[in-house]
Amino acid sequence: MTDRHELELELICIDMPGTVFEDRTAVRLGVQDHRLVVDDVPADTEPAVFRLSVHVNGDSNVGNPDWTGPHVQGRTGNRFIYLCWGERIDRTWVGFRRAKLFLSGLSWSRVSRALETGSPLRATIRMTDERGGPVAATLKPERVEWA
Repeated sequence: MTDRHELELELICIDMPGTVFEDRTAVRLGVQDHRLVVDDVPADTEPAVFRLSVHVNGDSNVGNPDWTGPHVQGRTGNRFIYLCWGERIDRTWVGFRRAKLFLSGLSWSRVSRALETGSPLRATIRMTDERGGPVAATLKPERVEWA
């Protein structure tokens, strides 16, 4: 039998790069909701915290959890959240980089603990790359600490 549960993800973004990058002076970080970037904050916010409601689907006795919801991107077995870098120009989002936070590596045991306690599933993410700029592409495991 397949179950579906609602779960809160809390993304705690630390080591933020600041609002100046290359020729940009008002860099912001937000999360993608379908095709829009929402809840964006200045890139010097420390920490930047995003709380997202997601659904976890599947059978906890078989396979890995599957994720759905307005913030979840990708295909079954390869789901992720986009953290988006950009600026607001006349209230319009002008993006220049995105980072993928993969959910596919999360186990049922971790999900079950969050569901049992009613606590959010937390990820602490380091957001500055090795050159001092906004981190982009797939977030490597050493950048993300799940709790």
